Amino acid sequence: MHSFEQIIKNQTDFRENILSFFSKERAEAKKLLNSIHSDDAYIIKEKNKLKSKFDKIKPKAYIERLFFLSPNRSITFYVWWDEEEKEAKILKYDKR
Repeated sequence: MHSFEQIIKNQTDFRENILSFFSKERAEAKKLLNSIHSDDAYIIKEKNKLKSKFDKIKPKAYIERLFFLSPNRSITFYVWWDEEEKEAKILKYDKR
């Protein structure tokens, strides 16, 4: 796994890429949810429930917790920018 120094450097160097990636992922998820069309009452009801939950999510607060230098840092997970795949990954800290 990554050392704390590597995590801090990666997050500092690629902060904008990470935030942009999650913003795009959220937009794509919302677009996919909105593209669901059905005449089935159950599907419509569940879609509306998901839309309601989706609107209540505060992604910025959750993502900020994944940064090592955040005052409200998660003690279990961190975000890592993978340069080869050009995507942000949420990883678990290694137990020591």
